[in-house]
Amino acid sequence: MAIVGLSRLGCFLQGCCYGVPVGVAGISFPPGSVVYYRHLRQGLIEAGAWSLPVVPTQLLSAVVLAALSVWSYRQLERGASGVFVRSVAAYSLWRFVVEFARADPGRNAWLALSTSQWIAVAIMALYTLSWAIARTVSRPTQGAREPAGRESVESSVAGHESGGRDEPAAHPVASK
Repeated sequence: MAIVGLSRLGCFLQGCCYGVPVGVAGISFPPGSVVYYRHLRQGLIEAGAWSLPVVPTQLLSAVVLAALSVWSYRQLERGASGVFVRSVAAYSLWRFVVEFARADPGRNAWLALSTSQWIAVAIMALYTLSWAIARTVSRPTQGAREPAGRESVESSVAGHESGGRDEPAAHPVASK
């Protein structure tokens, strides 16, 4: 996750993988960046001007990936299992959401979702299915009895000594 986060910083420095234009909290990119050329071709800016302010999806993703990396590391330190799978599922969920804010072309789309969103849907479906299966397999079946403990053995013996009646058997020491 940390490596992917670093690559998102590279995307930011290049000006690719950018978000939709936004007036508030957006970042403008200088001439020569990918978003600059896109806005220039679309007639949104004049030659030499900076791009329109856009959602910095690259930086947002880098922050999320850094946080996910720290979380994963802490989980591994504690000896948790399944950390990689949960991290991939969490990143897939994030990627699905952030794709709605992206505006860079060439991401392919089918039925209003990008390729990355379809991959995220598939990963989340597999994760959910495997979680449900694991939960079903690890859960004891209904009606299953717990192994007999000391109390159940004692009550069984007491019932036998009382001739099968529900009353408890007298303790041998107490009856003397």
